[in-house]
Amino acid sequence: MMQVMGPWSYIAGILIAIIAGFAMPANQSVITVLAALGFIVGLLNIRDIEKTKFLIGVLTLLAAGMYINLLTSSIQYIGQQIFQVVNYVIIFTIPGAVVVSLKVIHEVAS
Repeated sequence: MMQVMGPWSYIAGILIAIIAGFAMPANQSVITVLAALGFIVGLLNIRDIEKTKFLIGVLTLLAAGMYINLLTSSIQYIGQQIFQVVNYVIIFTIPGAVVVSLKVIHEVAS
């Protein structure tokens, strides 16, 4: 069951981030669900050989996310929704990054 739960958590998190970004911007319930799914993804999906790639991807997403508002503010009609989708994706990935980072720190410290 754990092998199925991890990939479905990832798919659900991305779909929720996209749909909620357009339908429910800045919703606390969506944020809670995305954080929980992100935690599950970090715990179950990221294998040892993928840790570095995952963490680099998260850092890149965070760096781009810092400036996404500059881009989306100039897009008429859907710019704010795109901004919210990116924010939800970031909210989804951060808990997984924390889990993977703690695994890496534990490996290095052991």
